[in-house]
Amino acid sequence: MSDLRYRYMSREKAGLKRPKAVRAADHNGHQCFHWSASDITERTSRQRAHDKAKEPQKPGIKWYRLWRNPATDPITRANISRKIRSYNKAKRKHNKAFESDPRVLDKLDKKAASIWRSFQASHFARNYADIGYSEGHFAHGLVIEGRGYGVHCAASGPRANYMFNSVNVMGPGDKVTSEMMNSNAIRSTTLNVGLTLDQRHGHNDYMPTACPGPSNRATFLTEAWTKFLASFRK
Repeated sequence: MSDLRYRYMSREKAGLKRPKAVRAADHNGHQCFHWSASDITERTSRQRAHDKAKEPQKPGIKWYRLWRNPATDPITRANISRKIRSYNKAKRKHNKAFESDPRVLDKLDKKAASIWRSFQASHFARNYADIGYSEGHFAHGLVIEGRGYGVHCAASGPRANYMFNSVNVMGPGDKVTSEMMNSNAIRSTTLNVGLTLDQRHGHNDYMPTACPGPSNRATFLTEAWTKFLASFRK
């Protein structure tokens, strides 16, 4: 994992409205995990954009069949091998250029900000003072500021509201991407939140809900994640 895939967007840049009220709260490093699935922040969104981009032509299936056929003569096999190697090299170069293309990331960031604003609007409609989450961690590596840390939030029931900060991880289904793991590790170790297992909680620890989902629980709410955070800080 690389911190090059970690980007941060303030609530002002995301276009959130001002909170109706701000109340300080001491969460003692506790963090509650939530999850929201959103198809426009999935890796498939990047793949759809990727498919439209010009990329090297993939060798036909006949090439691979000929290459695997033991009856193919050595000269033909060597020519096919060169073509396949050339394609693989061009494909890797194309993928690398796409992954770092700021236009692709900018498009996804704008969509993520739109989702984040819709959460705040939904929470305002429930008479919350603000968006319920401290931060949002998106599948493509973006972190958007929400309610913020060290203030009362309204995300997971009366008890958790006062006790915990809350992070909403947003990806394909409840799948955890490497970018989400990277951004969470950086934010946790920078802000000193959720560093031990007893400081990390799931939404369904306090409410009858499937949130944060089995994959998020298996990733973030384990001793293995505690050990990873410890090694990440070194």
